[in-house]
Amino acid sequence: MARSDSGFLVLDNGKGLRGVFSTLGAGVRYLTLDDIPLLLTPDKDEDYLSSPQFFGKTLGRFAGRHVAKGTLNGKPYSLDEENPGSNVCLHGGFLKSFSYQPFEATYQEDKDSISLVFTRLSPDGECGFPGNLTLKVIYKMSRDLNVFSLRYEATSDEDTFVNITNHMYWNITNQEDVNPYWLTVKASKVGIFAPHSLLIGGTAMVPDALDFREGASLKVKLDEIERDLPAVGTLDHCFLFDKKTLAEPQVVLDTPKVKISCFTDFEAANIYVDSTLVPMAFKNNPHLTTMKRRGIAIEPENFPISSSILLKKGETYSHLITYQFQKK
Repeated sequence: MARSDSGFLVLDNGKGLRGVFSTLGAGVRYLTLDDIPLLLTPDKDEDYLSSPQFFGKTLGRFAGRHVAKGTLNGKPYSLDEENPGSNVCLHGGFLKSFSYQPFEATYQEDKDSISLVFTRLSPDGECGFPGNLTLKVIYKMSRDLNVFSLRYEATSDEDTFVNITNHMYWNITNQEDVNPYWLTVKASKVGIFAPHSLLIGGTAMVPDALDFREGASLKVKLDEIERDLPAVGTLDHCFLFDKKTLAEPQVVLDTPKVKISCFTDFEAANIYVDSTLVPMAFKNNPHLTTMKRRGIAIEPENFPISSSILLKKGETYSHLITYQFQKK
C-alpha cells in the first residue's frame, strides 16, 4: 500500500490496474487500467470528498431510498430524511451517511491479491437506524488478472435495515457521455415507484425502454426513457436479476475500448445515468462540467422491498461484487 500526496491510499497490481481510495466514505477516488480512466473522476479532492453525488463512495446503511418513518419489531423508528417532511431517507442519511464518515484502513496481501480493508462502527441511532453496526468494506485486486472486487460484511446487535453498495460512475477513456456504450442487464423485472414517490412500491416486467436483457445501445434506450418515461427522465431504476449467481455476469458494460463484466451475489442492481448537470470539473474531459449522461453508476444491492434488507441481530451480512476488465 502507498499513500498519494493528498493522503489517499493506493493499490496497484503491477499489471496495469491501479486505484486510489479514500478513508472518508471508504471510497474509490479513481480507477485506471493501463492509464485508461475507468471512472468519472472529480478534478479536485475537495469536490470528491464533499460532493452530494456520492462519487465512488460506500452507500449505507441503506443504499437507495427507504421510508423514513415506520416500525421494526413493534418499535417506531425515524430515519434522517432527504428533505424535511418527505418521509424518504436517501442512501442512509444523505450527507450524514456512511459516504461522509471516516473509516479505519488496513492493507492485506497474499500470493494472489492485494487488498484494502476499511472498517467502521456505526453507533445505535446513527441517522435513526437501530443497532450498533460493525461494517467491513474490502477492496481487492488480483495480482495477475485485471479483476477488482468489493466485499461488504456487517453485523449488528439489534435487528436493523442494511443494504450497502458503491456509487462509482463509469466513464471510460474520457468520453463526453455514455451514449456509445452497450449495456446488458440480466433482469426481466424492475422496481416500480409508489404513486407520487421515488420509493419503490412493487415490481413489474421491464418495459421496452428498460429492457437490457439482450444488450442495447445506451443512447437508444436513454432517448426512449426521456420520451416514454418522462417522470424520471433518465435511467435510474432498480433491476431484479432473473437469478442469483456468481457463475456469470449479471451486468455487462461494453465500451469502445474496455468491456466491464460485473459478477455479484446481490439480487438486484440500481443503475443510474447522471443527468443532474451539477457543475463540476473532472479529470476526464473539460466538456463534462455540465454534460448530460456523463457517467453511469452500476450499484448491485438487495432489492429495496425484499426481506433481505433486514439484518437480524447476530447474523452476518456478506455480499460480493467483482468487476472483470477486458481491453480491446
